[in-house]
Amino acid sequence: MICPNCRAFNDDSNVFCVSCGESFALPGGPAPTMTARSFIPGDSDPNPSQPTVIHAENPLTGRLPVQPPPAFDSSYAQFQQSFPAIPPSGAQQPTHRRTGLIAAVGILAVLVVAAAAAVGAYLFFSRETKGSETYPTSLGLFFQNPEKTQVTEIRKRDEKSAVGARDAVKKEDDLVKLGPRPNLILYADAKDVPVSDLKLIEIESMKDDGTVRQIEFKAATVEGKQDMKRIWLTEDLASGKYAFAIFDGYFEDGKHHFWPFEVSGSSRKDNDAIAKELSIGRKSAATTPTPAKSATPKPTVQPPSNTTAARVQSSNVILRSGPSQSSSKIGMLSAGQKVYIIEYSDRYEVFVTRDGRALNSNYAYIQTESGKRGWVFAAFIK
Repeated sequence: MICPNCRAFNDDSNVFCVSCGESFALPGGPAPTMTARSFIPGDSDPNPSQPTVIHAENPLTGRLPVQPPPAFDSSYAQFQQSFPAIPPSGAQQPTHRRTGLIAAVGILAVLVVAAAAAVGAYLFFSRETKGSETYPTSLGLFFQNPEKTQVTEIRKRDEKSAVGARDAVKKEDDLVKLGPRPNLILYADAKDVPVSDLKLIEIESMKDDGTVRQIEFKAATVEGKQDMKRIWLTEDLASGKYAFAIFDGYFEDGKHHFWPFEVSGSSRKDNDAIAKELSIGRKSAATTPTPAKSATPKPTVQPPSNTTAARVQSSNVILRSGPSQSSSKIGMLSAGQKVYIIEYSDRYEVFVTRDGRALNSNYAYIQTESGKRGWVFAAFIK
């Protein structure tokens, strides 16, 4: 049977529509009777807990109609649909939510890696920039700017007379200008420019008698660069003209090397507290007689009285103008050469040989068989 009201399908025996509850009684026909069935808890009814239900009995067949379902409450369904379904514990999350979560985690990981890479790159390049230092690419004496990113050469001058070098430097106005405490690098073979022979002198202090004031400095090998020596000062220099110098020979007649420069902008008034006097031998004061040219054999110079004869124990022993390693060279002695010891100095110094031995000795004032006199490190004669 089709309900004329909602068009729902019903059994032919139904009195009311199972969908909308429309009555199927014929017009003018007898009204359906209501049969009451009730059960008292505790009697023989198999479901004593069920409430009393009243059904309308079909007057024609005597059968009870099928009970129509309760009306559907659409408002409650809409209310339920307004909330997302919560899966039971252990159930798999919806695919679109899981995909979104994975994407978010991936993006976060990429950002973290990018940030770490940026920080690492900054620290690396910052370290490289701060730690980078420019070194000379050619031999010579150079000074560095305060950041150590640039080097400028101090030109070397070879002079026969230290007096002539002094006078020339004093007149110059275009010397290299340095600060009161410069950083310098000497790039040279140790045999050509020994650091032990290098002196830092005040140009204005050079006297005609061969005396000059020198200032101590520090030197150390640049790591990884055996032929480079880093030179620095422990105190500021006063403003004025200076030179690194190597004195080889007499003050007014030798093979001297100068690296002159000028210090400006210093707050120090003078170098009295950090300078000491250095004496360079004068040729005019030498006691060596000039042998006369003669066809006859050269006579042997008689040894001085009250002297002791000795032999040189090493080759290339330096004969100096004074009893110090800072004194200028005036000659060389060979192994086995005979000398006469006139006197010894009171001052002792430490000399490091090429094989690394440290010798502590004073100096001996000697005369050679040819009559030449000078000071020699006493550890090298016996």
